[in-house]
Amino acid sequence: MDNGLNWKHADKEEFCEALRHEIDQNQEEHTNMVRELLNLDRKSASETKLDKAVNMIQNYLEQAATKTVPTRQIVQRSKPWWTKDLTKAYKELRSLRGVLRNWMREFHHPSLFLAEQVAQKHKSMISLVQKMKWDYYHKIASEANAQNVWKIRDWTRLK
Repeated sequence: MDNGLNWKHADKEEFCEALRHEIDQNQEEHTNMVRELLNLDRKSASETKLDKAVNMIQNYLEQAATKTVPTRQIVQRSKPWWTKDLTKAYKELRSLRGVLRNWMREFHHPSLFLAEQVAQKHKSMISLVQKMKWDYYHKIASEANAQNVWKIRDWTRLK
């Protein structure tokens, strides 16, 4: 399902809260549907009633997603394998490098402890990037078909 939303950057708690709000706004209709159709004592239901219930639930989900999930911003150089974890790790690495740089300005000699932390963070960042690329490659390779095989080839080709 391609709806232009950036699900990688969706906040679960924010989405759940928006979903609760949608249900609360339609409380009477929702309560009636649950009471009549989705209870344990119910043995059967008509197809039209089930379709109505599914459409109502789908509408709740779509409204909550529209309100809370950011839209995707695709540009020529976007990295499809980049995730929130990578963004967080990169920010931590930059912050740690800033601390080391400030130390150097203040004391005019390196802190071996900070330098080691930066080196370890850099190494873990590289490993995380490789893992995300590997996972993305496996994902697109498993989804390969006759229609998108050339697009996948372009992504894997060296530039």
